[in-house]
Amino acid sequence: MSYPKSGDLFEFYNPTERKNYYLDLPEMRGTRICYVKDSWLLLYKPRTLRLFFFCPYTLEKIKMPKLQLSDHIVAFSAPPTNPDCTLCMVRHVEREAVAISTCRMGENQWTTLTYECDPPFHSSMWNKLVFCDGIFYCMSLTGLLGFYDPIERTWNISTVPPPHCTDCLHLENRWRSKFMAEYEGDIYVTCTCALAEPFVYKLDWVKGVWDELVSLDGRTIFANYVSSCVRSELVGKLVGSVYFPKVLFYGKRCITYRPEGDRYSPKDDVYDWTEMEGFRSAWIEAPKNVDKFLEGAGCK
Repeated sequence: MSYPKSGDLFEFYNPTERKNYYLDLPEMRGTRICYVKDSWLLLYKPRTLRLFFFCPYTLEKIKMPKLQLSDHIVAFSAPPTNPDCTLCMVRHVEREAVAISTCRMGENQWTTLTYECDPPFHSSMWNKLVFCDGIFYCMSLTGLLGFYDPIERTWNISTVPPPHCTDCLHLENRWRSKFMAEYEGDIYVTCTCALAEPFVYKLDWVKGVWDELVSLDGRTIFANYVSSCVRSELVGKLVGSVYFPKVLFYGKRCITYRPEGDRYSPKDDVYDWTEMEGFRSAWIEAPKNVDKFLEGAGCK
């Protein structure tokens, strides 16, 4: 889905059908996307500091305590209908320290703790955050992997070396050049560079290394700056590719990359993802009653 240039008519792109649908969502006016999981958006209104969950299909809204965000990403562990849902933000405060803010459903304020980092954790406002098996994982500018346990409230930095692709990324663009996703206990990272094809990695927990993938083994990665996702139940041409958050040819085609074959599609260009407006679009799960949703949505 993506924000309109003006007005409240939001665009929803279905890569399976290569069709666009439109919903009038005045509830999202003046917001930006912080994170997405399943069919839920976490939205932020900078003017009021208001943070809230919103489902664009049911129009259900769940308010959270106010938080000064600037341009940070706030991940959440589960849909807000789950009482164990926890929100987490990792913020750089100095060269060798990070501040981690958390809030659980039902709490009326945020808890912020500061942790020293050794080695230094070069954080940014666009930290890549995923929740996996009870832990929030955060990737730094230079590719280090930090992990936060929201129950024990402990922060550590993994000894896993950064993906080798981070060596070729310009420091000022590293925060926009990586996409991280979790799927069934595995963590995937897609690194992009304006002068080369992307690299796709999966974390090998046993060996403690990032394995570069030459095939996605039937999975599909939907890459986005605020949050990415992986799916395995898709069929046809959707399988085995990375789908990026840009639609071409008047809504008829997404830009994709297939590790098996090492090529973009359309294949005539090398794309620079550092220029995208990251908070203006996101991949979101389609509703279970998709037919009912499509009845009320404009189609193109």
